[in-house]
Amino acid sequence: MSESIATISFENIKESEQQISDYLQLVTLIDKLPLRFLDSLILNKIEDKMESHELPLLEAEIEDTEKVEEGGYKFNRKLRGGHLEGTNILVPESITRQLNLDHGDIIKPSYNPHTERYYFELIKKGNRVVNPERQQVSYGIVEKENSMLLVSTYLDNGSNRLVKVDDNLHTFILNQDDILEFSIEPGDIVDIAYYSSNVKTARVIYKHHIEEPENRPMPSTFYKTSNKKSFEEDDLTDSITFDNKTILVVGCEPRQTAYQNAIEKRNGSMVWASGNESLDRLERLVMKADVVVMITTFMSHYGSQSTVKFCKEHNVPFTSIESRGIKSLVDAISSTLTHEKESA
Repeated sequence: MSESIATISFENIKESEQQISDYLQLVTLIDKLPLRFLDSLILNKIEDKMESHELPLLEAEIEDTEKVEEGGYKFNRKLRGGHLEGTNILVPESITRQLNLDHGDIIKPSYNPHTERYYFELIKKGNRVVNPERQQVSYGIVEKENSMLLVSTYLDNGSNRLVKVDDNLHTFILNQDDILEFSIEPGDIVDIAYYSSNVKTARVIYKHHIEEPENRPMPSTFYKTSNKKSFEEDDLTDSITFDNKTILVVGCEPRQTAYQNAIEKRNGSMVWASGNESLDRLERLVMKADVVVMITTFMSHYGSQSTVKFCKEHNVPFTSIESRGIKSLVDAISSTLTHEKESA
């Protein structure tokens, strides 16, 4: 507003008068808003921008901050992404997932003056503690009711379960901004986070990729009808056999049971990993396997890299798929086993 006043002239006096009037009306309206509403509004806008990298920060902002170790800072998990303790550096949700970051991990930021953005490196894993104020519902199934999109069920180890908050059944009505940002539709699978002190802070933080439309989860009413088949059921009628091989499947926890049934039906055995285990445990699982299949859309970048590294070191054949479908998994295992037989 001060700029508008400073530039008033006879030529623009009417335009300047209108601008000043608009500013005064805006200030009056803001002054009438409750302080609690303003705090919530500001917090949501900051966390929204964390994902879109719209808050470039200067290197000078962290020069005087005490580093935890060798250029690293403690990561504090927020609804979306997080920030580095003692700094103004925000870590987007996408980076949080790529690096498989947990509350308390030590992160090293590197500022690129050309892009005006930070790049991050995981220096040391913390104690895998969680932010006690932050709650998350993973693999929520989006349904449509009237004109609203909502989540009242989620996938858990191949089963469809009801969402509960403080042991009470709860339905999340999706925020319109989140629906537009993630292009959310009925049948999508999303992760939702909220602060335990106020469930109304709930926001969609991630939408999982589903490559095969026929494998999309059905609405919750579908599972209440006992004479219908679950989408987890393996309807494939083929003669593929896995010859008593041990298959390590990495990623997509919600379909773990379905994958195990499909593999055992074809005379194989399955072990499962999330990709987020300690490196020692992940390496042991790889060493037990005859074939490793990574479902990359349900894995962190860090987990994928570590799995590939161990497979190469121990000469274990591996492959990756993006789809969560059973047919894609079976075909990938069969192709890899066939290739190994032909190469022997």
